[in-house]
Amino acid sequence: MGSNGKYRWIRSPYVWVTLAAVLWIGILDTHSWWQQRRLATRLRQMQEQYDFYEEQIRTLKSEEKALLHDPYTQEYHARSHYWVKKPNERLFLIRNKKQSRMR
Repeated sequence: MGSNGKYRWIRSPYVWVTLAAVLWIGILDTHSWWQQRRLATRLRQMQEQYDFYEEQIRTLKSEEKALLHDPYTQEYHARSHYWVKKPNERLFLIRNKKQSRMR
């Protein structure tokens, strides 16, 4: 019996077929465990991006509603983005040194 009986299972075809099947299912197949894990990670990242963009859409829709219906928000937006002023006002534009160099 000696060393021949101790490692007899290595010569068994069942061991090699099982090992090949596990290797194929775990790593080599297109739907392998490795691929499934990689795809699950990618899905989680995409879900986080989806949630982020959903929040951005909600914020932008509330800003849109305010811009369309709230005169104070309209005035603030016009003054800050387009430098709109009332007829009896003066508009002073102050540039930073860094902004002057960039242009």
